[in-house]
Amino acid sequence: MSETDKSRAVRYAVDFPRLTMPDLAKITGCSTSSLRAYRNGYRDPTAETVSKIADGLRSHAAAVEGIAAKLEDTYGSETEA
Repeated sequence: MSETDKSRAVRYAVDFPRLTMPDLAKITGCSTSSLRAYRNGYRDPTAETVSKIADGLRSHAAAVEGIAAKLEDTYGSETEA
């Protein structure tokens, strides 16, 4: 793997893990204003909404774990040889 590819892999791994409010809204199907209202205590989410948020967080966590594993594989293949 070239140095450029390695740099790109690290950059992606560092930048990806951030879960923004718009990202969570897209994953859950909730609006960002609803998520803000839940976060700030202005509204109480339904059990269904809480489940959607939890599923969205799990989905994002799985994606981050996959990126971490890929990064380790990328660099691990050179250090183990």
